[in-house]
Amino acid sequence: MVISALFIALLWQMSGANAPLVQKGIILRELPPMDVSSEKSEAHFRLNTIRKSMKMNPLIINDKLALAAQAHANYLVENQNHSHYQTSGKKYFTGVKPKDRTIYANYESTMVSENLSTRSHSAKRSIEGLFSAIYHRFGFLNPSIDEIGVGVAQNKEETQQSAFVYVMGNSNLVDLCQKKSFNGFGKYIYNVCKKDEHRVDTGSYARANNIHKQYNPKIITYPFSNEKDVPTVFYEESPDPLPDYAVSGFPISVEFNDYFFDDVELDSFTLYNSNGSEITNVRLMDSQNDPNQRLSDKQFVLFPLERLNYNSRYRVEVEYSAKGQSTKLSWHFDTTVLHEKLHTITKNEETLSLTSKTSHILYFKPLHHKDILTNVQFPADLDVTFLDNNTLRVSINKNTNDFDILSNNKIVHVKVD
Repeated sequence: MVISALFIALLWQMSGANAPLVQKGIILRELPPMDVSSEKSEAHFRLNTIRKSMKMNPLIINDKLALAAQAHANYLVENQNHSHYQTSGKKYFTGVKPKDRTIYANYESTMVSENLSTRSHSAKRSIEGLFSAIYHRFGFLNPSIDEIGVGVAQNKEETQQSAFVYVMGNSNLVDLCQKKSFNGFGKYIYNVCKKDEHRVDTGSYARANNIHKQYNPKIITYPFSNEKDVPTVFYEESPDPLPDYAVSGFPISVEFNDYFFDDVELDSFTLYNSNGSEITNVRLMDSQNDPNQRLSDKQFVLFPLERLNYNSRYRVEVEYSAKGQSTKLSWHFDTTVLHEKLHTITKNEETLSLTSKTSHILYFKPLHHKDILTNVQFPADLDVTFLDNNTLRVSINKNTNDFDILSNNKIVHVKVD
């Protein structure tokens, strides 16, 4: 029997994984090519849909940021790279750091940020993955930005090699950099414009940096209140906030907008399941215990250390103190709804009976904190879609015979009814 092997790149991981060992008699199943132009528009639309749902300002496309983003997407795919940094001399090199690439694209301000995902085969997966990656989520939900450029690229022959790049900036800072360099009395800063020596007085810089913050929410929570179809899982990002976990639950975050808050103290941060029971296997992260020192003193994250359940509602409660007053927040969100029958696999070897002429969801529930599917093997004529690194959608037609699905030390024997 001919077997198809599909290597799963971590869909929510910034770093690409090594290529699989393809054994004799096994073929590698390639993904179909993307409509790159359509996915680029879709990525921008999805990001703005989230920001608008949170009462945040949408991000307007800036052509120069778009040039920088597309150039880096081309570089990542061509050189099979997954980093925010480029190496001089390689094809499509336009600058070592994100700000170098925006300068190359003639963007006036150097105060830019960049998010990227590789081996994400759609805008939906790219955005979902970056929102599960907490540092990148905060980048997308920055209340001071108002413009963005999106770049998407894919290798036409090796379609698993793809990249989505997002470069964000503040148009008011650009306006300052286009004005005459400050030469009056008072404090000023430099190294914030394309020309390093360009001076900006500190008052103007602060106003430009804060102008959008005052129109964005005082408290930015994600998943946002009443959000639907929230993913259940977080895998990894670079840098990794949970280096000791390969798989965990989708993180919940709170950011206190520093335009409105000088000092804030988080008193409690609690997650409840659909039965009203508190989820206690969690890790609360703030600026004091963040292993990568990326979080500000206004940013807090609650990591469920086990995957959330599909088709479920969760409630979040946050209590905080500011200006001598204690306040409580509460909201809920709903996780991904699966419309096909769900089969949860909890052992390394199991036998399932699946009906033909329909689709089934096979969820390999993690048995430990590093338990993900890799190098999955199945019959070449079987229609399999990977929803994430623990979940498969299997479509069975009337001619499908009994089969096995293998992944390292796991095996599922499927009897077709």
